[in-house]
Amino acid sequence: MEYYDKTYDRVTTKNEKPLKRINRIFHKVTTTDDPMIRQVLYALRNTPCVVF
Repeated sequence: MEYYDKTYDRVTTKNEKPLKRINRIFHKVTTTDDPMIRQVLYALRNTPCVVF
């Protein structure tokens, strides 16, 4: 687990802090890959519903 700088929690317009670039891998997960959404849609497959 990486270190979390808590000074970012207190950033305001008067107390600015520049963002830093971190080189790491980001995994983009779409809603079709989300197992919870798949489970809900499977449970509601015969029920008319609108998902936003």
